[in-house]
Amino acid sequence: MPPPTPVASPDGRPGVLFDVDGTLVDTNYLHTLAWSRAFRDAGEWAPMNAIHRLVGMGSDQLVQQLLGHDSPEASEAHTRRYRELIDDARVFPGAAGLLRRVHDAGVAVVLATSAPADQLAALRQLLDADDAIDAQTTADDVSESKPAPSVFVSAMQTGGVDPSRAVAVGDSKWDVQAARAACTSHLL
Repeated sequence: MPPPTPVASPDGRPGVLFDVDGTLVDTNYLHTLAWSRAFRDAGEWAPMNAIHRLVGMGSDQLVQQLLGHDSPEASEAHTRRYRELIDDARVFPGAAGLLRRVHDAGVAVVLATSAPADQLAALRQLLDADDAIDAQTTADDVSESKPAPSVFVSAMQTGGVDPSRAVAVGDSKWDVQAARAACTSHLL
């Protein structure tokens, strides 16, 4: 399924599309450890430094990049292993306040993550800023994960954000690639 195409509209509002893992909540090393353990559980192996470099990429693409093949067992184990570690996640200082300031300025706050909805729900609970979040898009809402542009394109549509008035905030090169592709393919 091709990603949805946002249409620039004067009726659309300005918005900030926020990645969550590693951007608002300190989880990158938790994902690295969860993937390392998940690969072991599935009888696979990848060095932790290689895993860490790919964190932020959707799990479907991360597994393929690291192993050269799909591993449903590893993906399933990652979900379980990450749940074991989630209590160690911490919100970055000022993250919730930033979301509120952006929202209070009349700018849409949209979460745009390659995480599944259940993982995002746990992170939103940690953030404790639902009053400032206008919309969200997760891996469950798109057919392609980051670095594909689908997450950001869907986030703009879901949040009613005009693509020409959108800014993406993330922590990885996968966020930059996805945001650039969303803008390049839909605004030029």
